[in-house]
Amino acid sequence: VYASDFAPSWAGAISIDLLPAILVLILAVAHSAIRQEAQLLEPAEKITAAEMMRAVSLYKRMTDEPSPQDDDEIEEKRTAARTGTDDEPAVEGSPKLVQPIDLEQRKRIEESRK
Repeated sequence: VYASDFAPSWAGAISIDLLPAILVLILAVAHSAIRQEAQLLEPAEKITAAEMMRAVSLYKRMTDEPSPQDDDEIEEKRTAARTGTDDEPAVEGSPKLVQPIDLEQRKRIEESRK
């Protein structure tokens, strides 16, 4: 009575058992294709948005022309770091502040990039 139902039931059971293996195989092939595409990218194309924003901000700070007021503030901070103030003690080996590049150096850099 049930012999005629055996083949369709068996085929359905086997397909359900093999379905996870087929899905894993499809995912493995897709992941491999993605990794191959990522190897072709230049390092500059792999940068995140946050890293790009930090780099642009730093570039702007480095290339901005310092005003005479900024120079005075920088010198005050250096003096305070060397000698110490009432609020802050002197720091031995304190790091130097970053100075923006001057206009001549910026022109040389731009010419070398061309």
